[in-house]
Amino acid sequence: MVYQLADGSIVILAGCCHSGIVNIVAKTEELTDSSNIVGIVGGLHIRDASHNRLSRTVQESHSIC
Repeated sequence: MVYQLADGSIVILAGCCHSGIVNIVAKTEELTDSSNIVGIVGGLHIRDASHNRLSRTVQESHSIC
């Protein structure tokens, strides 16, 4: 779920991120034509992810945020 706030910024409410939070953020930016994402709330489902996947997710998040 994506909320666009009064100032135009965006908050993503993620119930389940099995498709990957990076993919969800990219799709949100595509659908809203905005990269002004100020918050992500919800179940990222990465607690049991491998160190490699966590590192790649962090690295990719720096390039999109």
